[in-house]
Amino acid sequence: MSLKNLEVHNLVAKNFVCAWRNTEGDPDAGQSNRHPCGSAAMELSRGIGKANVQTMVLTPDGKIISAMSGFVDARDLLWELEQALHTWHKLRRVESVEARKGLVRARIREMNEAEAKEMEIVNGVQRDPYAQAAFAAWTRQIVLKDRAFVSDNALMDVEDFRTRMLTGGHAGRFGYTVSKSHDRGRAAGTMTYAEFQKLPSTLRKRFMEYVPEAFHGDPTMVSLESLPKSLRKKLDKRLERMRKLAAKKRAADARRNKKK
Repeated sequence: MSLKNLEVHNLVAKNFVCAWRNTEGDPDAGQSNRHPCGSAAMELSRGIGKANVQTMVLTPDGKIISAMSGFVDARDLLWELEQALHTWHKLRRVESVEARKGLVRARIREMNEAEAKEMEIVNGVQRDPYAQAAFAAWTRQIVLKDRAFVSDNALMDVEDFRTRMLTGGHAGRFGYTVSKSHDRGRAAGTMTYAEFQKLPSTLRKRFMEYVPEAFHGDPTMVSLESLPKSLRKKLDKRLERMRKLAAKKRAADARRNKKK
């Protein structure tokens, strides 16, 4: 769904040649649920399914200058592609292999420093934690690890790349199945990060006051069990309303897809 974004589509169409490789059968690749082509895309955090999908940006001769593991939303993908394009424009003017590798490493440092400054991250913790709690912890770690791989293996030939080099060999499973029983299970004291992002800022702030480490282990789901009853009641009410609206939208999408 990120590639369908108009800005991403236009940038790719104008500046890149797209290619893909099927990793089915790769022992390091993760497992996925099968979904009909017409099923609605679900909201995910960056890096989910990192063993299933890796997005690489290569030079024309197949050298890696950017790597992204797992899901990348349209906004992040656009920024990463723009940065990779900027790196390539600089590389074209350099002939020495070692100088080219040094340039790639320098660009990685520039990207990390620019993001840290923009997000006001100090010692890996965002000063405004309830605004984007997960990115400052689990998600940012994935981004930094992806870039560390590119820096440590500057201009690696893509033919030498193996999934485990980027994922650490943890295959895992990538899938999201929606059902009535699944929704009932979620309502019993859990909240996804996607739902957290949709909460009013006042509720997000109160939530993070009680569980500041909530998203540091798993960016996709968090328990509400430790919250005060008054706050838990407000969150349960809001989440129930959000989930009912989401269920109606999924049902409408399913009906539309069935008619096609």
